[in-house]
Formats: sequence, C-alpha cells, structure tokens
Amino acid sequence: GPTYPIVGTVDQTTLDQSAYAARAAYAGALHLMAQYVVLPRCGTVDAPPLCSNQVLVNEMRRYERAADTATAGAMEIARSPTRTPIALANAVSDAQRAVAVFRSTVAAVASK
Repeated sequence: GPTYPIVGTVDQTTLDQSAYAARAAYAGALHLMAQYVVLPRCGTVDAPPLCSNQVLVNEMRRYERAADTATAGAMEIARSPTRTPIALANAVSDAQRAVAVFRSTVAAVASK
C-alpha cells in the first residue's frame, strides 16, 4: 500500500480509506485461513490427502492476531473525533505491514 509521510500534509480521507482497506484485506485473508484451519489435521491415521498442518495453523494464527489488532486499531483511530493525522498515518502503516505479513503467510500455506 501507499506510504505516508510523518511530516507535512497528510490526506485524512486517503488515510481513512486506507484504514478500511487494510481491514478488508485482513478479512479476505482470514476467510482463506479459515478454510485451511477447518481441514482435518495431517498426520492422523484417518487424515485425507487434503489436510492441515498444525504447525502452519499456529503460525497463521500468530500473524492473524497481529493483523487483527493492527487493523482494529487503525479503524478505531480513523473513527475517533480526536485523531491526529500522524497517529492515523502510523496506525495505517502498521496495519498494512501486519496484513501484508498475514496475507503472505496464508498464501504460502495455501500454495502447499
């Protein structure tokens, strides 16, 4: 996503939209993760060929929690009447980074 300067003029509308976009991207990756997590676990006697690996599930959950926290925080700041452009810019940047890591983790698992 876009990178916002910490100094100078920051477009508040763009930041608001970016906070919502980060949350939407998180939700999309969460949906894919959920499809993987509900598969039977690999390594059991009755595991089908399409199964999920518990280590990978744990890894996705770790990054999911970080992305959830970061995007929820950005949304909260975006809705706050006392927000500052700098606080929102930092929150959006953190949310975008967390979502990127989460999405790449989910994509790597989905490709296996």
